[in-house]
Formats: sequence, C-alpha cells, structure tokens
Amino acid sequence: MENLLLVGILLCAVVALFVLKKMFLPSASGGSILFLGEVGSGKTVMLFQLYQNVVRDTVTSQKENILKFVPDELVGVKRAAEYQYIDFPGHGSVRYKLEKFLSSAKAVVFVVDSAAPEKFQAAAERLYHVLVALVSRKHVPLLVALNKVDKTSAVDHDKTKNKLESYIEQTRHLQSSVATLGDDQDAKAVEVGVAGKPFTFEDVPFKVQLCSLSGLERKSLVAVTDFIASC
Repeated sequence: MENLLLVGILLCAVVALFVLKKMFLPSASGGSILFLGEVGSGKTVMLFQLYQNVVRDTVTSQKENILKFVPDELVGVKRAAEYQYIDFPGHGSVRYKLEKFLSSAKAVVFVVDSAAPEKFQAAAERLYHVLVALVSRKHVPLLVALNKVDKTSAVDHDKTKNKLESYIEQTRHLQSSVATLGDDQDAKAVEVGVAGKPFTFEDVPFKVQLCSLSGLERKSLVAVTDFIASC
C-alpha cells in the first residue's frame, strides 16, 4: 500500500513538473513573444498592461518574466493561445542568456524609452546585436516600440528613429573595423543593412516595424497586439 502511495506521489510530481515546464520555459517550437530593451525602457510595465490591464510598479530584475496568456485584443486570433510572453532583463550581466530566448522567439518587441535621449546610444548598440542575431540565425519579425510618448520630454518619432539609425550605423562601422582586424568572426560574417550605405531600418532583410506608444495606456498598445497578430 505504501509503495502504491509513493508511486502515486512521484507520478503527480512528474506531471506537475511537465505542466510547469510547458507554462514557464521557452518553447522550442517558436511560440514566444520576446520583449527586450534597456533597463527603465518600460517593457515590463507594457507587458503587464497587456496581461492584467493594470499599471504595475516594477523593479530592476536579473531574471526573466515568463507569462502565458492571451491579450484581450488577440482572443480568437489563430495561434494566439499558443504564445507565451517573455520579458527579458535589460541588465547587462544576463545578456549572455539572450541567444537561447531568441532561438525560440516567434517575434521580438524591442522597447526604447523615447523620453530619455541620453539612453538612445546604449539602446541602439543593444538593438544592433539583436539585429545581427536575427539576420544570422533566423528571420523573426521585429517591432521597435518607442515608448513613453506621454511624457513631455519624449523625443519626436522621426527624430528618435533617426538617432537610433545613426547610432546603429556607428556600431556597425565599429564592428566592421574589429572584424577587419580578424578579432570578430561573427561580425565579419553578418551584414546588417546594405553595405556601403548608411543604416536604415528599411534596409534590414526581414520585417521591422516602428511605432510610438505609451505603455501606461492600454489603447496605445494596439500597435503591439496588431504586430503580434500579423506574425
């Protein structure tokens, strides 16, 4: 009797672990919507606005948030129930784990704080490496979400876009110089944009969209849910 009870407990534990793995670990089938961005960009607030329709206080974390849900705007959309949403930390110390999450991504939302122009260069440098990863591994659609447009310090959409492109071009030039010296084989093998031409998002060889929004306003996130629905 005791043996049967032990077997039952072990069986329940295995089933529970399987369910938790399905719910909270990245799927290998490419069913993840991956949210990226620098610390303070507002990506976590944006994700929980989609999840619970509330503005949630957040703190800087070095661990990803993984949620399985269907935003109200995507109810009834084909395959929407299969997606899980991953908020990857902006902290530099965990960036080594990013490749694992990119490999399971169905789409990527890269969030930029448009009200903090002093952070544009850091955001662009990180975005450059995301573009390289997507070009060299798989073509996954990318949405660059220019967040916090509700703030008076927010920079105009076109100016933010131009600044990001300019900083990405600088990073591309630097990476090209390093590769020429033979120190970076990945940079040597991958070209983001068109060689010999200043970088623009329009020249990226896969789907890239830009939008301006406020993560504090649910109606503003229609640009995000429309993007996800199109993937």
